[in-house]
Amino acid sequence: RFAELMGAETSEDLIGLTSEGSWVNSKELAHHLAQRETRVEHMTAEVQRRRLDGTVWWCHFHSYPFVFGGEEGWINWHEDITERKQAEDELRAQNDFIKFLHRISLVSNEAPTIEDAFKACLDEICVSTDWPIGHVYVHAPDHEVPLQPSGVWHLPRPKKTFAAFRKITEATGFQLGEGLPGRVLESRSAMWVDDINKDGNFPRAKECNDIGVRAGLAFPVIHDGQILAVFEFFSEQAEAPDQRTLDMLANVGQQLGGV
Repeated sequence: RFAELMGAETSEDLIGLTSEGSWVNSKELAHHLAQRETRVEHMTAEVQRRRLDGTVWWCHFHSYPFVFGGEEGWINWHEDITERKQAEDELRAQNDFIKFLHRISLVSNEAPTIEDAFKACLDEICVSTDWPIGHVYVHAPDHEVPLQPSGVWHLPRPKKTFAAFRKITEATGFQLGEGLPGRVLESRSAMWVDDINKDGNFPRAKECNDIGVRAGLAFPVIHDGQILAVFEFFSEQAEAPDQRTLDMLANVGQQLGGV
C-alpha cells in the first residue's frame, strides 16, 4: 500500500529511497527523526511527501515503536489526505475572499469622494495580493484619448524605485485596444500580462531601456454597463497568470462600480 502511495509498483522500487528524498519539509523531517531517536510512544503528523516521479502528496502518518527478538523497529501507517487538504485550502481561500470583499466594501463606502475610494481600494488590493504597484486610469469616453492617467497610485517605498515608470505612465493615455488598459477597456474583462517585455502591445515598455516592471494585470470598474476606470497593477518579476486572482479582481470591479 505504501509503495502505491509513493508511486511505486512494488516495495522493491523503494529500496534506496531516503527520508530526505521523500519529505518536502526538512524541518518536519528533522523533528520526526528526533522523535524516533527518543522512541516516542506514538508519533503522528500531517506532512507533505514526494513520490518517485516528483509529485507531492499530503500524508497523515502514525508510527509506533516495537521490540521483537531484541530488535527495535517501527510500525508505520500512512493515509493519503491530499483531497482533504485541497478542500481545506479551497475553503480557506473562499473565506479570505469574503473577508477581502468586506474590506473593499468598507473602505470604498467610507471614502468621501470617488478618488478617495479608488485610492483606498488600490491600497487594499496591493497589500492583499502582494503586487507592489497600483495605478488607476480614468475612462473619459468623450475625450480624444479616452483612457487618462489619474494620479492615483499605490507605490512601495522608496518611490524612486519606479520613478521612470511613473513618469511615463502619467504622460501616457490610451485608445481602445491599446496597451494593457486599452485592451481591458475593449474586452471589458480582467487581463494579465506575465511579462511586458515579451508583450507586443505594451507601449510604455518602449519608452526606456528598463521600465522597472515585468508582470501586469488590470481590471475594469463598471457601473450600469459603463466602464468608469481601469485599475492596473505591476510586479518587478514576471509572473504566470492566476485565474483565482483575475476572478477576484473582476468581482471587485463590479463592487466598486456600485460605490
